Amino acid sequence: MPASELSPEERHLLRAAAERGDVFARYRLGKGLLDRGNREEAKRWLVPLAEADHGEAVRALAWSASRLARTDSAYEAEAEHWLRHEARVSQDRDVLVAMAVEMRGWASGRVAEAEQLVAGLA
Repeated sequence: MPASELSPEERHLLRAAAERGDVFARYRLGKGLLDRGNREEAKRWLVPLAEADHGEAVRALAWSASRLARTDSAYEAEAEHWLRHEARVSQDRDVLVAMAVEMRGWASGRVAEAEQLVAGLA
């Protein structure tokens, strides 16, 4: 159940657990905030997890930033950072292929860089 569907009491308990350092609570709270569009508060919970290689947190940050980069080039560097981090954490080169596809659709249309990325994978 998404955090947005929790009762106020459940959200309060989740936040309290997150503040005590519970990793599951931090992820669930951050992901719920991200899903509701409260990106800055979500990053408070997700970035430390992602920096510690929490796969789901990395993925959430990467794809959220990539979606935003489609219409606002200010998010491109953040999206690239977290997508590359996801590829390292997951040890899945297909993430880099997906990143190349995403880059082509970003606001600045980074087609040449996307092609270089794919060429480097070949």
